[in-house]
Amino acid sequence: MATASGTFCGVCETQHVVREADYWCPECEEGLCTLCEKHHQASRATRNHEVTSVNDYKRIPPTIASINQYCSDHEKKYQHYCSEHEKLCCPLCITTNHKKCDLLALDEIIKTSKTSALFDMMEQSLKDMKSNIKKIVEDRKHNLEIIQQQRQKMKTDITKIRNKINKHLDKLEQQIQQDIQAVEQKVQSQLERLLSKLSDHGKTIDKIQNDISSTKSFATDIQTFFGGKCLRPISKRKRSLCSP
Repeated sequence: MATASGTFCGVCETQHVVREADYWCPECEEGLCTLCEKHHQASRATRNHEVTSVNDYKRIPPTIASINQYCSDHEKKYQHYCSEHEKLCCPLCITTNHKKCDLLALDEIIKTSKTSALFDMMEQSLKDMKSNIKKIVEDRKHNLEIIQQQRQKMKTDITKIRNKINKHLDKLEQQIQQDIQAVEQKVQSQLERLLSKLSDHGKTIDKIQNDISSTKSFATDIQTFFGGKCLRPISKRKRSLCSP
């Protein structure tokens, strides 16, 4: 008997003894301990059964292992195969549902099942699929490498372009600053010369103002009369220089 936790000897279970199975008989659809397996091989009724180890039995896919030797509807052993309905048939299945079907003897068609072209085709198809998957994986990995290389190249190119732009901007900034500094120095020099001249004119004006004040205060009338005429041209000249 097969359970979720393990496989037990079916013969021992009929004797109310629980013993873990070491072998599995697909013909009897039950597990066998080592002792019962020896009796199984010695018995005339079961000596031709192909017994396998429990470990090998557990390697069979569940969907395959679930295929029984006996009909679930009539509890009779399958003896024929209906190719029209693709069904296994016991004697009662034939009389109830497959009277007019083309039936094949099960013992004959299963003899070469493991060496049939169907399995060869499936195995070859799976090999081809696996090979194609491998090629696709390798191709996609190669594409990924190319994308990564392109990304790195673009990153490098962008860095180079950015450095060139930065150098150009630095050079442009330096040139603009030099031009601004040159203009500033030129204007500053002009303003300094102008301020110097204006300072000199201011001093001259101060002197003329003092002369006028002294003349008006201390000179005689005739000196004042003719002195004013002398000072007037100088005053006009200075005023023209100070005009905006």
